[in-house]
Amino acid sequence: MKTHITLRFSLKRLMAAAVALLLLSAAAGCSSDTEDPVKETLTVQVTIAPDPPVVGKNTLTIQVTDAASLPVAGVTVTVDATMPAMGHGSNDVPVVTDKGGGTYEATPLTFQMAGSWQVTVKATNGDVAGEKVTTYAVK
Repeated sequence: MKTHITLRFSLKRLMAAAVALLLLSAAAGCSSDTEDPVKETLTVQVTIAPDPPVVGKNTLTIQVTDAASLPVAGVTVTVDATMPAMGHGSNDVPVVTDKGGGTYEATPLTFQMAGSWQVTVKATNGDVAGEKVTTYAVK
């Protein structure tokens, strides 16, 4: 009989601890600091040369426009090329140059081998951003 009482008491303590832990974890997810999220309001379009891309050095031309389809200058643009099937990226980090009028050029965009490559272009300008992910069949 004493074992039954001890077990019941232990289960009550365990349940109370579980409820307390649940409440603490829910409260931890709430924050009094408010942070404005980046708004996805920029449109990113890309073209590649040569087309189709080749093993070696290629050039990516990027056009960034706002919600009104107007070109956006002075944007921070990053380009990341990965080959998901092989689990690696490009050996070169392309240099992005602002060509004016919302046009940017990333070169060299280097593909080390033939196959499927995924190129992610991110554009940010203050609290607005845009992203374009394109898959290329490199020959």
